[in-house]
Amino acid sequence: MRPRDKSYSSPGLRHTEVSGRGRGFTLIELLAVVAIIGILAAIIIATLGQVRSAGDGARCKSNLRQIGIALKMHGQDNKGRLPHSLFSFQGPGYNAQPQRLQHRTQLGPYLSLPSSLSWGTSPMPARADVFTCPAWEKASKQTPLDNPFSVFWINGTGVKIDGSDDRVPPFGAGDGGGLTNTHSIYFNQIANPSREWALVETDGRLSRMTTSSHRQYAPADPVHGNHRNAVFFDGHVGPLKLSPNEPL
Repeated sequence: MRPRDKSYSSPGLRHTEVSGRGRGFTLIELLAVVAIIGILAAIIIATLGQVRSAGDGARCKSNLRQIGIALKMHGQDNKGRLPHSLFSFQGPGYNAQPQRLQHRTQLGPYLSLPSSLSWGTSPMPARADVFTCPAWEKASKQTPLDNPFSVFWINGTGVKIDGSDDRVPPFGAGDGGGLTNTHSIYFNQIANPSREWALVETDGRLSRMTTSSHRQYAPADPVHGNHRNAVFFDGHVGPLKLSPNEPL
């Protein structure tokens, strides 16, 4: 007779197998698992922050690109002339004042924006998200955020025009009170549209902000790190790098 294989019937072996399957985690193993979970969570949180930041930057550029297109369309309907009689600072909040780019005599029709019939300013009765940057609003010191109207600054430093070494304010000269009250120039007068910016983001380090009451609401530093987003007169959107002497 063939002898029975005792390796499968030994009570001691069966007991060992059962005990092995029922063995719990040691304290060291549990701590190792917790540590791994913590590391993974930190990586995920950092990645999500980067994704949000990239999304805010993309939204900001998209908004500026739409404004650039509207500027070109406005020029086509106005014999090539840029908008004029504008407030120096522009943002999503607007009312019936024609000095805001959302007005029907400015860029409103080209961005499909409804007209505001109210002249109120606190709060602003209407909002156009195309005139904002999500990162700017998140970093704004205005609490509560009340349809801000100082997210962007229109070019007040001037552009070089053909046939001259002078730099001319493209939207008209300012009156000292934040309003461009003279005639603007024509697109075809700008010597190099791809190198001259039209609107740029604001922050506390922007030189124009140092003497403006709007500074109290603006983020202390550029919201995209080492640059500010801007739309140029040829319609493209790009970064304006910061420099030690802050030329803006």
